[in-house]
Amino acid sequence: MVDLTKVTNFNRTQAELEEFWLVAICVAGKKGPVQAAKVEQFLAIQAGNTPFEKIQKMIDKGVLLKHLKSVKIGQYKRIEKAFRESLNLDLKKSTLENFMKIPGVGNKTARFFLLHTRKGCEHVVLDTHILRYLRDECDLKNIPRSTPTNKKQYAEIETVARDIIRAKFPKYSMADADLKIWRTMSGN
Repeated sequence: MVDLTKVTNFNRTQAELEEFWLVAICVAGKKGPVQAAKVEQFLAIQAGNTPFEKIQKMIDKGVLLKHLKSVKIGQYKRIEKAFRESLNLDLKKSTLENFMKIPGVGNKTARFFLLHTRKGCEHVVLDTHILRYLRDECDLKNIPRSTPTNKKQYAEIETVARDIIRAKFPKYSMADADLKIWRTMSGN
């Protein structure tokens, strides 16, 4: 099962990458540990070597939606479509743009996956904790309370955030800085 308290791992196997991607899709707007457990339960339903192989078998049998519902994963249409479309991704090489072409995947999900699976990644995951950090700790008053959905606005805030995080945490990777800020702002 994906441990969301230890998300950074640049040496995941293919199966681990696939499971982490599926969890990243499912945690949007939900409690992470609950969704990670549901993804694990969902994957246990079908035999196969990797999560994507299991999903392909479910698609072939016409039972993908049924199994998503059986574990009460929620957001069924969005997740079913995202799972189907994800099977064509190269999780080790696809670009941010490739990830964002997946239906139901936005700026935050794509960047979260890349930041915590690819060494040297410099994306900033503009979640509520990073946004609050920018507003409260960095005294930026024009920062929104929720993740911007507009691509241009996200990119503008990400650029500012990256510069601030690099300056405040010069010895940290962006992934480590992300987790440090998350722990500080969430109280975990």
